[in-house]
Amino acid sequence: MARRLIGVDIDDNFVRTALIDDEKGVLTLLGVHQRPRAEADELAVILREVIGEPRLGDRLAATLPASATFTRWLRFPFSEEKKIAAVLPMELSLQLPVASETCTLAFQKPIPVENGFRVAAAAVQTSAIESALAPFDQLEIPLNVLGLAPFTLARGLAFLIPNGLLVTLNPRETTLALVVDGEVANYRLLPNPADIDEIQLAEGILREGNLLRGSTGKNDFTFYLIGSGATPSLLERLRDQGETADIPRIELNGQPLAAEFLPALALAQRAGVSDRDRGFNLRVGRFALKSEWGRMKKRMLAMAILLAISLVMLSTSAYLAYSRKAGTAAGLQQEMNRIFKETFPGTQAIVDAPLQMRAQLAELQKVGQMVGAGDSFSTLNILAEISRHTPTDIKVDIRDFNYTPESIRMEGVTSSFDAINRLSKTLQQSPLFEAVRIDDAKMSLDGNQVDFRVTLSLRKEL
Repeated sequence: MARRLIGVDIDDNFVRTALIDDEKGVLTLLGVHQRPRAEADELAVILREVIGEPRLGDRLAATLPASATFTRWLRFPFSEEKKIAAVLPMELSLQLPVASETCTLAFQKPIPVENGFRVAAAAVQTSAIESALAPFDQLEIPLNVLGLAPFTLARGLAFLIPNGLLVTLNPRETTLALVVDGEVANYRLLPNPADIDEIQLAEGILREGNLLRGSTGKNDFTFYLIGSGATPSLLERLRDQGETADIPRIELNGQPLAAEFLPALALAQRAGVSDRDRGFNLRVGRFALKSEWGRMKKRMLAMAILLAISLVMLSTSAYLAYSRKAGTAAGLQQEMNRIFKETFPGTQAIVDAPLQMRAQLAELQKVGQMVGAGDSFSTLNILAEISRHTPTDIKVDIRDFNYTPESIRMEGVTSSFDAINRLSKTLQQSPLFEAVRIDDAKMSLDGNQVDFRVTLSLRKEL
């Protein structure tokens, strides 16, 4: 089943979204949308209009501006994420202008360098995260990734810009990031575009760009402009100074995608990146996203109540027809429509509330069977089967579990290559799996564990 990847780019004037269809790793850009923000409009209402009703499996990503974060590059003699998380508060507290207790801390995947590992770490005021998540949580829109500019944008555009100088221009801020191998190696926060003219902006981009390039000893980095402030005139000013500058090109319906939609596209791409590939995501701790199964159970309960109300209404309507109390029946109809709209705010029109409600309930029941309320091939039953056939004397840490009606793909770590072979042989004995294939197995950098990827083909019939 295909999933949707949705990038949500919010600035002071517009809310822009990009929608990507992810069909087993094949990504297709379906469309982009923007909605102007008026002062009287609530952001939550605008988000509902541009995103619609979330579906099971959707992944959404948004980002905080660089000006809302304190970013530092730290060095550690180790790469274990648990150790880094333990010492990070102390390390950052020595460098931050605010108390670390008022911030939420995050860090990216350690990068090997000479004499240790380099880690990009960030501290964000907890109140800023609460404000950013509030409109999504208000309407139960599952925002999976809340990243940081320009890191999240660079990660999403790595397929277009593996190396270069990424310039993001919007009404809030201008950032200039040095991107090396798809990751931000350093960046600069430039003055707000509203406070300077285009000539000063171009001069600032060139000046800071030269400083960033100088730190690498190379001068062949191209300027790539994205965002609503990436105008043709600014592009020409950079080119007039002998620089190589461009707007990343990706097509939608045969036409180049406008620069103002590229940040939303980058966020949609980032939404599809595995959580195991650690990047900045402030959906941690008390801000962690609740499971989709919990939200679905709440929805099914509401639908069961609706079904009961509809049955009562149908019975009452028949009685009231004989008793000439059509007014009361109309009141019940209005009440059911009101509850239906509250439960499904994305429904544009209600023609036959009971029929629409039954259709919605049937759809949720199908989804419920998929995630664990039904036959032998439900997700929970398969997880239980894998657990039963895993040898008890080996340690297996599953980091990524991808389920489709045809197969299961698991990625994780274990202690040795022999443990992987034993796991494969015992899983082959299960009547649920037609074939077990070890796709990849390699020793980790520290030599203490083995990373592996296994594919389990489900039997068509038992």
